Amino acid sequence: MMIMNAKRCIGTIAAIGWFWTAVFIWAVSGCKNEGFGGKGCNDPNALNYNPNASADDGSCAYYIEITQADLDSVVRPIASRLTGDFLGISQSHDGRSNPGNTTIRDIFSNVSRNDVIRPGSVFTKRVYEKDSTGRLLVTFAMIKQEIGYFPAGGDFEYIVMPAADTVDYLAHPNGVLPPKGPTRGTLGTACANCHSNGGSDFLFIR
Repeated sequence: MMIMNAKRCIGTIAAIGWFWTAVFIWAVSGCKNEGFGGKGCNDPNALNYNPNASADDGSCAYYIEITQADLDSVVRPIASRLTGDFLGISQSHDGRSNPGNTTIRDIFSNVSRNDVIRPGSVFTKRVYEKDSTGRLLVTFAMIKQEIGYFPAGGDFEYIVMPAADTVDYLAHPNGVLPPKGPTRGTLGTACANCHSNGGSDFLFIR
């Protein structure tokens, strides 16, 4: 009888050992799934780089670089002849501090009005003087980047291109693409405050 009890005891201990081993393996596996040595983007050049990922899972997202030719090709009308009565005027938009019905704006995109805004979508806005001259004052561009670029701004890259007499607007209707800097990038929160609302992407509020 003692021998049988000893065998049962040993069996019970072994079972308990296997149980806690399984629990440990499950716990470690869970930690890996949370990014502690598990799969993720392990490319430091990516927007969603995970320094804790030990294996790349193909989820890396990268900054989308557009060219001047890409900007020039954004000619699909989204809205036209909008005035300050619809969109409002701000100093950052037309160089004036007084709000009012002083400009006319045309908006273009490389996607249609009802398309899903995916990374690579581009929107441009051309702002004209609302007077007899109708001269171009400034052009803007918004480029939808991959998730993680600028969450506070809807992951858009914002570009401001003041009008210049040296630019051939027949060849470059949306302006000349500037390098990254004060007029191209996240631009703080100035643009994001107007074009986002509660984390949702509001391109143009009318």
